[in-house]
Amino acid sequence: MIGKMREMSHRVMHIDKEKDCRIVIRDCVNQYEILVKCRDLLDQVYGPVILWMMMINGLILCSLMFQISQVRSREYLLDKNLFKVKLQMKSLPVEKIALYTTYFITISTETLMYSWSGSILTQEGENYREVLYGANWHRNKDITIFVLIMLMQRSMVLTACKFSQVSVNIWTKVLNTAMSYYFLLRAIQND
Repeated sequence: MIGKMREMSHRVMHIDKEKDCRIVIRDCVNQYEILVKCRDLLDQVYGPVILWMMMINGLILCSLMFQISQVRSREYLLDKNLFKVKLQMKSLPVEKIALYTTYFITISTETLMYSWSGSILTQEGENYREVLYGANWHRNKDITIFVLIMLMQRSMVLTACKFSQVSVNIWTKVLNTAMSYYFLLRAIQND
């Protein structure tokens, strides 16, 4: 979809050099209509999958941080007059630390890939609209209506169940949520 948007932007940008701009605009309108249907299909099919994955990945990241933080245990010792707190390190095998770290990086990268591709698609859709608006369509009465119809369409934005826009912001929200749950678990554990 991103490649098709770039190709359409290129064709519209060089519309003055083309002999028949009406054919170019008609092709772009047809391709844009197909892309809008593809976007709606992606929203319908992958929207619930992305939303579910983001929730589960937030919980997995939270649990991994909590497991790694369980390395320390507190041991209370009674001294002559005062309670002293002594921190004792439990030994955590290097293999477990490497496994947890690798899994954390993998889950975080997976979440970033889904959200980054949504951001790129949104950006290319906006670039196409800017190129389309900047073309010399207002001088040609034959293509004005087609360009206006494309400009009035909803932006090329993927959503997760009409709940959230799929972009890099959703990745930061997942990480923030994981950190919030982690701190909540630590507070409950300390109490």
